[in-house]
Amino acid sequence: MSTIFIGELAKQPTEQDDQDTLQLYLKKITKVEDPESVLSSFHTNGVLLNVPKEQLAFSIDQFTPGIKLRCTLSAVPIMTMSIPPQIPGNSIKSVEFV
Repeated sequence: MSTIFIGELAKQPTEQDDQDTLQLYLKKITKVEDPESVLSSFHTNGVLLNVPKEQLAFSIDQFTPGIKLRCTLSAVPIMTMSIPPQIPGNSIKSVEFV
């Protein structure tokens, strides 16, 4: 089972140094499914998703602060202990506009 949530894009995405990854900062997290209870660590400071561009079906120009994104993560996602937590691309199954 996957972890699924909806979050609001807090700021314009940034390209990582490798130019193949976008960093999305999401806040106002709403649970859809959370079998491993990972979303509790996102509520205070949000979450940073490091999404490979090849996983996205849309361009960086379509991302504007305030849009809502539905994110599906692997069953037990890899996550840093930083504030806010960061999730690498190999733990992200999909990112879609709501």
